[in-house]
Amino acid sequence: ECEFRFNYRHEDTYKKLLNILRKDPLN
Repeated sequence: ECEFRFNYRHEDTYKKLLNILRKDPLN
């Protein structure tokens, strides 16, 4: 479960980064 939870958190963080990049006018 530890690996699964870690991957889940990592994926959530990755989605947040994508949202920030989408809002970034430079992108």
